[in-house]
Amino acid sequence: MNKLVNQLHFVIPPVIYLKNPLETALGRKILKHSIELMQDQGLDGFTFKKLANQIGSNESSIYRYFENKHKLLLYLISYYWRWIEYNLVLETQSLTQPTAILFKTIEILTDLPQDLPHHEIISIKKLHAIVVEEYAKAFQVHDVDYENKAGNFRVYKQLVERISTIIQLTLPDYTFKKSLAHQLVQGSLKQHFLRKHFPNSIEGEEENGVQEFFMDLFKDKVKLYGNK
Repeated sequence: MNKLVNQLHFVIPPVIYLKNPLETALGRKILKHSIELMQDQGLDGFTFKKLANQIGSNESSIYRYFENKHKLLLYLISYYWRWIEYNLVLETQSLTQPTAILFKTIEILTDLPQDLPHHEIISIKKLHAIVVEEYAKAFQVHDVDYENKAGNFRVYKQLVERISTIIQLTLPDYTFKKSLAHQLVQGSLKQHFLRKHFPNSIEGEEENGVQEFFMDLFKDKVKLYGNK
């Protein structure tokens, strides 16, 4: 599997970047170090100037790849959604029962990802931490409608569509399938955020608490709306 991951190039919508960073050594360096810097200082403290100093390059060279740090954040988060979708396909392709596919999907979405030994360009573990902290800032911008029309959120919407199809197969009588898919994707990140920053305000501080919460939630849905 490590070899497969090394050869994998996730397709990110070109509207997000000016030059595909995965295609050059400098671009890959930008991705790797931007994750480390953003995890350390957050999006608010992150600047291209700081990134340029860290990678030993000119700030202008980073602008050849990304228009601004918002587009860089969109790229990183889109990469994460592609990673999730890739794992969904990989882990569910041998499953035949809709309920088993649904609960495997919940497991993948709510789990804390670990890095593979040879996945050196982008640390999925560090990227997940960034997505938990910053994902809302990718959506909640003044020009969200324009960006949506431009296709900036295409990867996220494709993931939600895939999950809503899985929910459709498992809960055919449930009305709000797409809403539930959005809730599963974004809610899992929100739960990780709450467990990190507001641990006393919710139940279950154990490491798999997020997964248990959504498993319990969907078990009730399956009882009420599952295939009869």
